[in-house]
Amino acid sequence: SSFFALGGYAGGTRYLSTAEAFDTATGKSTPIPSMGVARSGPGAAVGPDGALYVVGGSSDGCVSLRSAERYDPREGRWEPLPPLPTAR
Repeated sequence: SSFFALGGYAGGTRYLSTAEAFDTATGKSTPIPSMGVARSGPGAAVGPDGALYVVGGSSDGCVSLRSAERYDPREGRWEPLPPLPTAR
């Protein structure tokens, strides 16, 4: 079983696009490919297809994002999704 650490705020004007998978059985964190958009505070969930979906957040601390992405762990890559109707 795993959970994910996605993006974040690194101080100043630095927002992160990095991502990691944390394996609860081993206690080890493994980098996965970076998201296409740097973001802090996104919503995220694993879908029934096993892919990780990431939506919204902020890339400057003030303005919310409409962008969304999907990470397929089998393919090891992110793909952009259509933008949300409302920034979150």
